[in-house]
Amino acid sequence: MKTIASTSLPAHVQQPRYDRSLLRSRIVHFGFGAFHRAHQALLTHRVLNAKGGDWGICEISLFSGDVLMSQLRAQDHLLTVLEKGAEGNSRLSLEPCMNA
Repeated sequence: MKTIASTSLPAHVQQPRYDRSLLRSRIVHFGFGAFHRAHQALLTHRVLNAKGGDWGICEISLFSGDVLMSQLRAQDHLLTVLEKGAEGNSRLSLEPCMNA
């Protein structure tokens, strides 16, 4: 199975500038919904890109998140965010999630 981690990403996909192997579970988030992925995880990613650090996110789902969590594990806890704006769209690979 191909995962984001094992696939060469196109040039328009912005990849992290931090070493994912250095991340530790320093943030615990209950409920792994789209709002969290689009905001808190994205902000953590941007801070790591700008300043570095080892602040990874541990996702905990108490209710009906089994499918989403297994999908996240299958792609090595990596996400891709598509940002849409007046200037066009941009994609970035998002990596601060450590475990689920």
